[in-house]
Parts: sequence; C-alpha cells; structure tokens
Amino acid sequence: IGTSSEVIAKNNPGRTNLTIVNLSSNTLYLSPLDTASTTNGILLGSGGGALALNYWDDLIQPTLEWHAIASGSSSAVFVIEATIL
Repeated sequence: IGTSSEVIAKNNPGRTNLTIVNLSSNTLYLSPLDTASTTNGILLGSGGGALALNYWDDLIQPTLEWHAIASGSSSAVFVIEATIL
C-alpha cells in the first residue's frame, strides 16, 4: 500500500470474514466504500495494527469494498478472507 488510496479488498457478497494487518512501520488508514485518507479512515497502527470483521458481529461490513492508504510508500499489509461457496 502506498500514499495514494487503493482498493485492498474488493466487494464480495460471499465474504464472511475479513482480517487486515498492518505489517509496516507506517500508519495505515482503512475506509469502506470510499477513498481512504488521514481524515477519512480507520487508523491501523504500525507494526501489527489490525482490523478483523465477521458477518455475525459486523453484518455486511466484511462484504464491502475496502480502501487503504499509508503514511509512507511500499507499506506491507496482510489480508486474509473467508467466503462461502
């Protein structure tokens, strides 16, 4: 992830779980359905900040398209999802 907002997880109506972990030394911001920015996003701290969503607790949030932006270029991010068939 870089310093311009980009899609990190595309819309998927079959997704039941989504976990995003910030592996970089930069701050990461996430936003559902809209461009992420430092003033419009969920902050994930450097070195392990994470967001975990599941259908049972968060309803449709795991299925949405998620955008990310970082405070520095080439920021490593881990994304894992579970979907139903």
